[in-house]
Amino acid sequence: MLYTKLEKQSLNQMPNAREFWLGTKRLPQTIEVATPGSICAILIKKQGDFPDFWHNDASFIETMEELYQRVKTKNHQF
Repeated sequence: MLYTKLEKQSLNQMPNAREFWLGTKRLPQTIEVATPGSICAILIKKQGDFPDFWHNDASFIETMEELYQRVKTKNHQF
């Protein structure tokens, strides 16, 4: 797995409470819609089809993929 290397940044002065909690830069007025991932339930698939905690005869991956799909489409009409 690749991780971004952390970089230390020095502060010229300590931020006040307002700057600490609200930041000093304005947030964008619009947010881009994320594109759906190409692999459904990738984190679940890394654990395998029958992880130690899964005490069911049904496939854990198939069960979780169905759950992910239901969650993704539940409020899609709104």
